[in-house]
Amino acid sequence: MSADSPRIRRLADWDHDALSGLAAEYGTPLYVTDLDRVAANYNRIDDAFAGIECMYAAKANTGQAVVARLLEEGAHIECAAAGELHRAVEAGAEPNTLQYTATNPPANDLDWVVDFWETEAPELTVTIGATDTLDRLEARGFDGRLAIRVNPGIGAGHHEKVATGKDAKFGIPHDDVPAVAADAAERFDLVGLHAHMGSGVLRDDLDDHCRAIAKVADLARDVGDDRLEFIDFGGGFGVPYREETEPLDMEAVGEKV
Repeated sequence: MSADSPRIRRLADWDHDALSGLAAEYGTPLYVTDLDRVAANYNRIDDAFAGIECMYAAKANTGQAVVARLLEEGAHIECAAAGELHRAVEAGAEPNTLQYTATNPPANDLDWVVDFWETEAPELTVTIGATDTLDRLEARGFDGRLAIRVNPGIGAGHHEKVATGKDAKFGIPHDDVPAVAADAAERFDLVGLHAHMGSGVLRDDLDDHCRAIAKVADLARDVGDDRLEFIDFGGGFGVPYREETEPLDMEAVGEKV
């Protein structure tokens, strides 16, 4: 990101005449995306977490131009649905770099994903958030790379309804993970642990965010047995929608994490 590029860009910062011209040319409703801004924001986060692989959650925006630009910048793509895997590949993603992290996926989604794994992506990583998904994958012949979504019992985010790490709605409860990991390692190639603490994480949420990370890291040491390749921490960094809210200092966040 250039030195004169603001950390927050609000509607008034856009060129009104340029937007009016696009609306006149293409009609409305119209979605306009500044791909340079997308790239700058990605690089700001990637730079703050030096040495850590930064993945883009495709559910945020599966527009092909957006995904393609992020791939150009070096991002890997995390997908929450079979359709997102398909769109990521269409945008140019190498199939074996993708991660499929679905919550209670429907049967046709799993059917497509296992077929995709068998035919195009033998190194695809599948993240499960419920124990029955292990059986559902095995029944379809999957025995590949697997990660477990942990519920650390700690949530963060701009509202209690998005603090996904706080209750039992998503993921395997922290205390149950060692037994589930032992079972998974017998049937699959267990490679990682994943946790999603919540969305809209801002400055006041960082302590909880880091406590959850520490808890999952300790768990990884307990169950790893040298088999784990990664621990994956999800959750969206917050956008300061209100004028009086300060944007996150990503460099400081990277140091704290």
